Amino acid sequence: MKICAAVSLIIVGVANPIAQEPAPSFDVVSVRENTSGSSASSLSGPRPGRFAITNMPLRFIVLEAFGLLDHQLIGGQNWITTTSFDISATFPQGSAPERDWRPMLQKVLVDRFGLVVHRDRREVPTYDLVLARKGGALGAQLVPRDRGCDAPPACTLLVNRQSLTARTQAIEKITPALQSLTGRPVVDRTGLAGTFDIDLRWSAAGDDGPSIFTALQEQLGLRLEPSKGLAEVVVIDAIRRPTPD
Repeated sequence: MKICAAVSLIIVGVANPIAQEPAPSFDVVSVRENTSGSSASSLSGPRPGRFAITNMPLRFIVLEAFGLLDHQLIGGQNWITTTSFDISATFPQGSAPERDWRPMLQKVLVDRFGLVVHRDRREVPTYDLVLARKGGALGAQLVPRDRGCDAPPACTLLVNRQSLTARTQAIEKITPALQSLTGRPVVDRTGLAGTFDIDLRWSAAGDDGPSIFTALQEQLGLRLEPSKGLAEVVVIDAIRRPTPD
């Protein structure tokens, strides 16, 4: 019971776990170590009535379960990064998979892997987003716009694996996207006020073309400088190899 309460604290961020509703559970769960040696992994859920993780390192499963970026998870032995698992489960009748799968996966980690975690604030590697050019000149793809969101085109922010497009957005609004793309917290230290139209394009790792770091400098006139700062993290207190099916 104490383990479940510790996890529910992380989910809801309150001081009294007794007042929380019981964590939802999958009906049937199978957990197996994957020894295929394949480098491919997948999370193919939620699907109608079923949830499946295939060949995923345990650390990445924990990240998925809590919706964390890599820098937000601290602790755990080396094997949680090198050992992969398959998890197959069925949703209970009447559940809402799009809402319930993460707390259900958290409960699997508690029940089968003995996971115990707590929240903390730690000094972690970060990036400061700063002006890159002498005199503060902006790149061609970072264009000041003073129009409101009710004037076309409306305020938008679209991000995928190799592009970021924003219309009438403050610089601070793109830092969460940069955090997801770089794996570190990003702090806006440009001093740029107002809103901008932004068109940023970069190449995936291993492809020809600029990295996101180079693209920021060349296209926007901005730079990511390594730094350190305090951030909320999840700390693994205990975790073990799973109990057999």
